[in-house]
Amino acid sequence: MVQSLVRRHPVITFFALACALSWWVVLLYRTDVSDVPIAGFGPVLAAVVVLALTQGRPGLGRLFRSMVRWRVPVGCRTPGPAGGPAVG
Repeated sequence: MVQSLVRRHPVITFFALACALSWWVVLLYRTDVSDVPIAGFGPVLAAVVVLALTQGRPGLGRLFRSMVRWRVPVGCRTPGPAGGPAVG
């Protein structure tokens, strides 16, 4: 039931989850449970949850593979001062 609702309204679900996951920390801060007033991970977690519910494992796999795939031509990669790859 939840999955079909998310599939029909993914953008609304994303915004609702992003707000909920970003602002729940304020309740902890207001009640002196936590000293950290801000958490910026809400939109990222909301995107991963909505993607998992709409596209499943294949969608998550494509997302995480695209995060680590290099799209820079080999000739443009030069070693930086620390020895790691850098775009030159």
